This record gives sequence, C-alpha cells and structure tokens, in this order.
Amino acid sequence: MLIALDPQQTFGLVLDFYSKLAEGEQPTLLCRYLSSRDQQAYGQALAAVELAYKEAVTATPPALFKLGAALRPAFAPVIVGWRNFNAGAGDARPFDLAQLDTRLTDEELWEVAYRLKQASGLAEMELKKSTSQSRSDTAAASASVPAPAAATNPANPAPCGSTESSADVAAEPAATPATAGASNG
Repeated sequence: MLIALDPQQTFGLVLDFYSKLAEGEQPTLLCRYLSSRDQQAYGQALAAVELAYKEAVTATPPALFKLGAALRPAFAPVIVGWRNFNAGAGDARPFDLAQLDTRLTDEELWEVAYRLKQASGLAEMELKKSTSQSRSDTAAASASVPAPAAATNPANPAPCGSTESSADVAAEPAATPATAGASNG
C-alpha cells in the first residue's frame, strides 16, 4: 500500500554551486512534494519549455528567450518559498517567484528545472522507505523460515527426530478407504 504524502510538507533544494556553503547559509528553495499527477504535469510543462527554447535558439536570427518567464508556470505549483536569498547585508528578501530569474542564472534555472522532479521523487522514496517495509523484504524474510514437513502417512507419522528415511515411509502401505473402513468395523 502506498503512503500518501502531505502536499503541504516541503523539502529543501540546494543548487550544486551553493552546496559548499555552511548549512545555515545555503540559499535553499522550498519545494512541495509532487503527486503523480503533478509530476506528469510538471514533466509536460518542462518538455514544452525545452521545445520552445530549442526553437528560439535555432531560429534565424536567434530569438530572445526569457527562460525564467517560461519556467515560472511549471515552477508555480512546486516552489513555495526560499531561505537565505538575501538582498544583501543580511536583509532577507521575501519570497516572490517572479524574482527567481533575477536571483539565478539561466544555468541555475535549468538545474532547478531538472532537479525538482528528481529531488521530489527521491525525497518521497526516502519518506516511504523510512516508514514502511517493502514487499520484497517481507517475502525474503518469510522464504527463509522453513515450513513444517507434512507427514506422508497420516496413519503412522514419523516422530520428531526419527531416523526413518523417506524410503521407509514410502514403503509402508497407504491406507485406502476400503481398508480404513474394514479396520474400524
């Protein structure tokens, strides 16, 4: 059974360039977990932006492409805030998705775009792994427990620890309904 994640729960996304900073100083995007439907919609939106970008770059003459504006609709349901995006001198800048492209370069915006879906999926898997055991682990554990052996001849089962071989048990005549009824009478 799948575990439903709280859509209001968030995770932090730190870009590679900022990962070298101390944990409290890293500019961090606060992102919400994507449902399966949201992941599909995000993937479609990202594919549309990639296509528009390729068309703009390969046009003659190359067209100006505003990546931040193009990605904003895809980012809107996912990015819900930020930490440590300062205006300078320690002044905390309030979250405004429209300002994201002024704070990040195009390369960083692409990194955010590609890592959002991956990070959401990985974070979701980590949460699920920490709260439930997978079916394969359960199946492997139950397979390692030996099942009790069934007696071949119910009329004369071999006692536990018996030295009778399976050939000895098989050599005994099996009770049939006719012989079982004759011995009861």
